[in-house]
Amino acid sequence: MPTPATPQLSKRLGELIGQRRQKLGISQEELVQRAKISRSYYSDIERGLRNMSVQSLCNIARALGTTGYELLHQAELAEGEQAVTS
Repeated sequence: MPTPATPQLSKRLGELIGQRRQKLGISQEELVQRAKISRSYYSDIERGLRNMSVQSLCNIARALGTTGYELLHQAELAEGEQAVTS
């Protein structure tokens, strides 16, 4: 049975999205326009305060030039590494 998403996973996913956005030099405003989501919704995602829909994840990933799968995979790996070091 799959493990449900945890608040830590949402937080890590938001952090990774924010890091990738900054690395690409994209403002939050530009990203929300590309992803067709509201700025407040995106801000909550980046701060790990909100669980996003699969559609929103895919829209954000596309805006960042990657896939939803890759973002989730990186977040899960990071969460696993953090659990090992805690």
